[in-house]
Amino acid sequence: MKFKDFMNGHKEIDLPEDADVSFRPSVYALSREIKEETGYQLKEDSNSILHVMDECYYHGQGDKYYHGISLFFKCRLEHLTQGEQELDSPDEILEVEWFSKEEILELKNFAKYHQKALQLYLEKNE
Repeated sequence: MKFKDFMNGHKEIDLPEDADVSFRPSVYALSREIKEETGYQLKEDSNSILHVMDECYYHGQGDKYYHGISLFFKCRLEHLTQGEQELDSPDEILEVEWFSKEEILELKNFAKYHQKALQLYLEKNE
């Protein structure tokens, strides 16, 4: 089985025979997470699934192998007033920034699978 090395440019690596694989479902842009981590409130019933991604990857920091399923949602803000963030650690999110469509597609530290979901969104909403 092939895994993408999350910390090393997503190059493909083989699963070692003695390695355990963790199932890791991930969900992006749900109301609770948005409110806790950014302080912004989403409109009720504004969530719709935009993209689903199934990927096997290796995360070097913890030396762990994962089978991840990521769900990306299209959401709308209730208003532009930012409330208080409820972060687990002070360095979880350093700041919230707004970008134009063009700017966000040019970001170099933007995860490739996040870029794919964003491109699908932009294609459907142009």
